[in-house]
Amino acid sequence: KAHHVSLWRRSTRRPPLCAMSSPPCMRSYCVIHPDSEFKDIKFRHDAARVELDAQSCQALEEGVSFERVFLAKSTQEAIFQEVARASVFAAIERGRSSTFIAVGASGAGKTFSITGGAKRFADRGIIPRSISLLFEALASRPGGDELQVSISFFEIYKGSVVDLLSDRRRKVVLQPADDPGGASGPTLVGLLRHTATSESDAYHLLFKGDSNRHFERFPHNPETSRGHVFYTIHLLHAASGRKASLTFVDVAAVINFKTPATSAIERSLDALRDVLAALHEGREEAPYDASALTQLLRSALHPSSSEAVAVITALRYSAAAHEETREWLAFARLFQEAMRRGPGGGLPPTTTLPPTTTMPH
Repeated sequence: KAHHVSLWRRSTRRPPLCAMSSPPCMRSYCVIHPDSEFKDIKFRHDAARVELDAQSCQALEEGVSFERVFLAKSTQEAIFQEVARASVFAAIERGRSSTFIAVGASGAGKTFSITGGAKRFADRGIIPRSISLLFEALASRPGGDELQVSISFFEIYKGSVVDLLSDRRRKVVLQPADDPGGASGPTLVGLLRHTATSESDAYHLLFKGDSNRHFERFPHNPETSRGHVFYTIHLLHAASGRKASLTFVDVAAVINFKTPATSAIERSLDALRDVLAALHEGREEAPYDASALTQLLRSALHPSSSEAVAVITALRYSAAAHEETREWLAFARLFQEAMRRGPGGGLPPTTTLPPTTTMPH
């Protein structure tokens, strides 16, 4: 049989995946929005680092290094190739799961990076490109038909889990994991998981779920996400029972308009920061149970997890959004520091850009 099939049939007793080859456990990327105010000398970036000068003498300059900073003219294909391509093959060939987490301010480009735009085929995001590569790879490999593909798609809205593939956006019960100290996440009781036998099936499920998402129209962003969204591609090797998944998370951001949905988002982001802070400090117990978001990210964030995690920080800099940009850079740094675990989990060495540099865009 083909190489990937024999690997899926091996014993489940295997070395920690963090010690295996690319992709490593934690990767951190930044995508710069093309409408950023690049002429502002307080905002500097190159292909591996973003820096933001302090606005006052009391504040600290914020600078963060990334595996890659995608400049304003970067294509969606280039982002996919760097961020997700290796993970798709790792899921097929080794049964390794990956989670992609997009964070950033509202209107910074998170949804565009993850899902893409509707106007041009070239604007497809990481999810549709992963779908296409997955089915292309399965069709071209002997034994590829032995891997079963299914899709789940849900949203955390006002603190509750909503099944986006159900007819009436049905709420789903979150059942805690049996091992409270382990890396296992909760069970979503009753969540629909649809079989996808083709690329078009998976696309249809993406479009269907996307149409059921909660959006609100605001002046700065006509399609503001009001819930955290999880789209998961599940792989099952029927003969061995081995499983893998590719999970794409579009994390909603807090906005200035106070609504019940915004308040729920704010509480969940605070809970996520608390979990990351606990991991960074090396505490034995992190407060995963504080929100549905942190419960559902537990399997990716837990120190003993074997999942690969890619965090995509979307930035849209303007002088008016200086402090908000600084906060998201600080959040990206916290994510990096919390997730540095085991061989292969490292990040690029810290470097500093010249203070007068204005990077091209």
